[in-house]
Amino acid sequence: MLLAVLITSTVLSAASALATIIISEIRQTRQTAGAIQARASAEQKTERVLYLLRKTELPLDQIAGATGAAVSSSQDPQYFSIQENDFVSLPISVDGEVSDIAPRITTITTWKPAEACASASASWIEVTPISWNGAEFISQRYPYSHSDFTSEGQLRIAFPAGGTPVEMRIRALYCDIDNLAVEDIPGRVRIVASGQSGDVSQSLQTLMVRRPPASGLFDFVIFSESEIKKGL
Repeated sequence: MLLAVLITSTVLSAASALATIIISEIRQTRQTAGAIQARASAEQKTERVLYLLRKTELPLDQIAGATGAAVSSSQDPQYFSIQENDFVSLPISVDGEVSDIAPRITTITTWKPAEACASASASWIEVTPISWNGAEFISQRYPYSHSDFTSEGQLRIAFPAGGTPVEMRIRALYCDIDNLAVEDIPGRVRIVASGQSGDVSQSLQTLMVRRPPASGLFDFVIFSESEIKKGL
């Protein structure tokens, strides 16, 4: 009799443990499926915002109301790592603003040379702000050493007067740069879209330029020993 009770108790304990495992697996499966659905919902909202930004001139608050996403202007820093002799390009969008009296200012707030640099003072950058006056591009090139940055704690870059700011390029000279932060970039938009499925939520954040960059801003040539074919 005692043996039968022990066997029954063991079987019940095993069954209870198995049931707990099955319930846990079901919950995890539901949460995974819910996370996928919530992510898809957030992506759909983001895609809708991107479409309205590209195809309409609606104010950001109206786009937010139409899509259910949070859409706002952003002046937050963007971070870059730049290899020696390479550059980053920052397209600018300022809704046709002409910088005659008060030139638009963008600020470099972080500059960390790569450890492979002989010294911090060996790190230089070349900054090229570009404006468009309706007929031609106006650009100026400014070389800065890391010492220029450390003496002020930042670098304030003004776009050429007499035109609308359209792009800024920053090139690393003499050695790599591990971390470069640029703030106050005009025309940046932050999109925060959230999706919900059951008790699972997902959030997707996107930082982008308000309008596509202007065309014709390239100043380099590609050389190739083979034929280059362009297709649709």
